[in-house]
Amino acid sequence: MDRVTRRVRVPRRALAWLRWGIGIGLVVALLLHYNVGEVMRGLAGADLRIVAVAVLGLVAAHAIGALAWWLLAWRITGTRMERAATLRTYYVAQGMGGLTPANLGADAYRLYAGDAGTGGWRDRLGPIVVQRLTSSAALAVLGGAACIWLPAAAGLGWLAMGATVVLVLASATLLLLVLRPTLARRVPAAGALHMRHRRDLAVATGMGMVLGLVFHLAAIGLAFLMVTSIIPVGDPLAVLACLAIARLSLLVPVSPSGLGVQEGILSLLFVGIGLTPETALAAALLNRTGMIAMAAIAGLLLAIPRPVRRGRSVDSRPFMAR
Repeated sequence: MDRVTRRVRVPRRALAWLRWGIGIGLVVALLLHYNVGEVMRGLAGADLRIVAVAVLGLVAAHAIGALAWWLLAWRITGTRMERAATLRTYYVAQGMGGLTPANLGADAYRLYAGDAGTGGWRDRLGPIVVQRLTSSAALAVLGGAACIWLPAAAGLGWLAMGATVVLVLASATLLLLVLRPTLARRVPAAGALHMRHRRDLAVATGMGMVLGLVFHLAAIGLAFLMVTSIIPVGDPLAVLACLAIARLSLLVPVSPSGLGVQEGILSLLFVGIGLTPETALAAALLNRTGMIAMAAIAGLLLAIPRPVRRGRSVDSRPFMAR
């Protein structure tokens, strides 16, 4: 009976290799399906000055995410983490997260290496979950709106909206389960105080949503620069819409950073707006250089000893943290 009911455990390393295999396999399949030579010519003929600006922008844009994390940690837990340490930890996390499906590795590293003052793991996890929820919701809103607006993606509109609803419900449930025990200890039952707690949480959610929108808009705009480095763009709004929709693949926990999935979606969408799938593949592969740069920065920062620091709780912290 034990042999029958025993669960088969797959090593994590095997799962990681499987996901990378899926992503790389999808890219290879796309290259073989379309004109590989045309893709290579697009890469070789790209304006390296524009590519360099886009890569630097993609790296710098993660400072927006670091700011969001710092603000959410302060608003939710009352901890003002040291800015330099927060920026370092966030960049290492994003470099590692880009190599994992749905960027989950970034959240795991921040939970391990981040700081939330003297609080426990729930205090550290709360701001991370809120940021995950709001950033994903912001991306889903942008991608869903692009699906509805772009005629070539009309069939994806309902799918995007359905995925958005499922994502928000699942994330909200996770957030409630994570924060409820901590908040139950900290928030008295008095009506006025409870309303203040709700207001603080709403403010934190609003900050995360706004900064999430800013980050994803910046990333989409920089991906647009990659396209312009290859070909002149006659209809910028259509290309931006395609990039926004393809970016939804980041939410799919199948391959690292949606590798292969994003390239496939972008190829189909480019055909729908009159561009070649080879251009889409070349632009998407150029955009991956941003992920490579982040991984290199993460490795460099990990090689440098991390200074010992502690988060600072302040008297002016939000009510939620008292």
